[in-house]
Amino acid sequence: MFSSALEEIIAAKKVIVMQAENPDGDSLGSALALEELLAENGKDVVLYCAIALPKYLHYIQGWDRVDSEWASDADLAIIVDTAAEALLQQALTQPGVHHFLETHPVVILDHHEESSETLPFTATIVNEPSAIATGELIYNIAKEAGWTITPAAAENLFIAIQSDSLGLTTPSTTAESYYVAADLVACGAVPATIEERRREYMKKPADILAYKGVLLQRVEYYLDGKLALVHIPWEEIEEYSDKYNPSVLVLDEMRMVE
Repeated sequence: MFSSALEEIIAAKKVIVMQAENPDGDSLGSALALEELLAENGKDVVLYCAIALPKYLHYIQGWDRVDSEWASDADLAIIVDTAAEALLQQALTQPGVHHFLETHPVVILDHHEESSETLPFTATIVNEPSAIATGELIYNIAKEAGWTITPAAAENLFIAIQSDSLGLTTPSTTAESYYVAADLVACGAVPATIEERRREYMKKPADILAYKGVLLQRVEYYLDGKLALVHIPWEEIEEYSDKYNPSVLVLDEMRMVE
């Protein structure tokens, strides 16, 4: 399943790891884990995201290595946690990024259901919807490739899985998810330390609390109340993401409505 992607990764000397423009714990944890795993295998790795990482993610050590400048001297791009063009729009407008993706090998690692959307560049897509997070997919790749999972990589993969599964509680959680999480703890991830850092960064400034109220007032319901929808314009994502991911502010409340 992973052979084509691994061939391209092995052939590369410098890799740029790219996140979607709604960065979360899974995308950042996955990117940082890849940085560690690939560096251990002799690769030069740079991390990229077109927008600033929200401050609530700053508990994840290494977040400050993510750059908003594109490394045009890389020879492979790996996009984590999305295969949707809509979540790469800002990057594709930056000088050189679109051209790079059209003219260099691109690997996409994602766990969301495959989209029928056609990307404006060719990519080797590794999609594993059965994985609870992209972090779990990367763990599986590392195991197949025989890569050593260092304590730093284990911590970041654990964070990725915990983040997307809401602490291993979502319906997509499987016995395999618990096995992977346990193995990552055995490899050096320390859940108590991670959680202590996360709680400190979960604190919100007063204007974010007020903005949460604005978003809650926007929530709309469809399909006899089975679907809750909130619209967050790009301008607000740009304004507030540095402090807190706007969608995360109201996601739990929207899920908890009868």
